[in-house]
Amino acid sequence: SCMLDKTRAQTFDGKDYPLRLGPCWHAVMTTYPRINPDNHNEKLHIPKDKSVSVLSRENEAGQKEVKVLLGSDKIKFVPGTTSQPEVFVNGEKIVVSRNKAYQKVEENEIIFEIYKMGDRFIGLTSDKFDV
Repeated sequence: SCMLDKTRAQTFDGKDYPLRLGPCWHAVMTTYPRINPDNHNEKLHIPKDKSVSVLSRENEAGQKEVKVLLGSDKIKFVPGTTSQPEVFVNGEKIVVSRNKAYQKVEENEIIFEIYKMGDRFIGLTSDKFDV
């Protein structure tokens, strides 16, 4: 897993980096096209339904906002009035609790799931996008 907090980012391989974000969106993670094994000068196309990006920025109060792009879906996590972030999926506010997760399902396949972790954290997972 990876993690962002007020002053640092921890990468998937467990390395920590100092982090200072401003008001514009910064790419934290994105899919990167592989090199074509038959032509090393060519990068393979990433289909839209396999494309993943994670963006983050700091709001006026110095809190982080996170936007996750999974294919054509946009999931946004913004600081809420409580200790738990507010979550928007494609512009629509959703609510998750210890007893209720949110699932995006298409053709009987779970595309992604958003769920509560402890008292203050929200998790996002997707087998389809391998995140």
